[in-house]
Amino acid sequence: MNDRKILIISHNPINQFDNMGKTIGNIFIKFKPNELCQLYFKDQDIYSKNCEEFFCIDDISMCKSIINRRYKTGREMKNERVVNQMNHIQTNIFEYGRKRNGLIYLLRDFLWKIGKWKTNELKSWIEEKNITSIFLVAGDYIFPLNIALKISKKYNIPLFVYFVDEFYRKEIGKQTLLAKLHKLLYRKKFKQIINYSTKYFCISEAMKDFYSTQFEKEGEILMNTTDIINNGCVREEKHEKLIISYIGNLGYDRWKNIIDFANTICEQGLTDKVDFNIYTGEKNEKVLEHLKATKGLNFIGKIGSEKVKEVIHNSDILLHVENFNKLNMDKIKYSISTKIPDSLASGKLLMLYGPSVVESINYVMRNNAGIVVNNKTEIGEVLNKVLKNEINIDDILKNAQKLVEKNHRNSSIYDKLNRCLL
Repeated sequence: MNDRKILIISHNPINQFDNMGKTIGNIFIKFKPNELCQLYFKDQDIYSKNCEEFFCIDDISMCKSIINRRYKTGREMKNERVVNQMNHIQTNIFEYGRKRNGLIYLLRDFLWKIGKWKTNELKSWIEEKNITSIFLVAGDYIFPLNIALKISKKYNIPLFVYFVDEFYRKEIGKQTLLAKLHKLLYRKKFKQIINYSTKYFCISEAMKDFYSTQFEKEGEILMNTTDIINNGCVREEKHEKLIISYIGNLGYDRWKNIIDFANTICEQGLTDKVDFNIYTGEKNEKVLEHLKATKGLNFIGKIGSEKVKEVIHNSDILLHVENFNKLNMDKIKYSISTKIPDSLASGKLLMLYGPSVVESINYVMRNNAGIVVNNKTEIGEVLNKVLKNEINIDDILKNAQKLVEKNHRNSSIYDKLNRCLL
């Protein structure tokens, strides 16, 4: 397939700085640089090991194109990291846009509908690539789906769609009239793109089963990958305390589970036996206040990717949590956290605290690849069993490694995509 050229269309560029950027980069890591190019919609740093051709169109450019129809909205980008500093106005707009209410969804989709994204620059860029496949990483906005469909139809290029999160079922927090209108329009476009696509991929078995039934079209599973190799992974320095680490974001009220866990450590009198460390880039001041006021945990804050590997190496247990609130469960029911593959591959015991209906937890539980705690009353019992060596951890770790090799290695993902993408 020397003449193959895959156009990746997504909100985020390939990078190592956010979960989506890393996910896209990881699944294409085995492809050659001349096989890839990317069109993306967020002005963000790029970091790719094997893609060198990028084209960016962002919201600010779309706004300017409405004011001035001659404004060039898109531009080619280099594979390099340039720290983008937002001014005060841009920061406020970005923070407001993160609220994800019905008005925001409709306004942004309308902006991209009336803005000028179909420029001569983009047209020339696409035509000179001789693209053979389009790979759309779908999100919760309609406009990327529209753009992918238009490019696919205009140039008669097969369209493949990847669903990393479950947006078809997910409801917006406040069920306003505008939220319901957005959901109606989104679901209509969602069905259209699945029916039109050559093939679609889902991040989990649960998502694939639901979509296959819902749309009467079979999907295929494409899971997150990991490059972590377990080389025995034993800490060189033995610590007196059991080290439990939580690494990641605290969205969807995960912070409440963290506090449950810390409170249980105190209630069980385990503070002299357990160190519970929290590594997160959380910025919500109220959440941070709650965490810093909670005994039984050490709040450390945000760390870089290299430091993450060091923390994993120096941990005994890696913790993942999901909240029990029904609205939160519905939003992430069929998704698998990007942390799960890394945790499974680390050679460390993975403990999960949350509802088993969430696929991140159910996936580990049904493969017996970690310890699952479904309610607060079980936390103390499980921790005491671990401290007393009453749980057969070796078998759990073996199951975890088998699962990684089967579903989460770059080579297995490449084989699957290599068969499909022209």
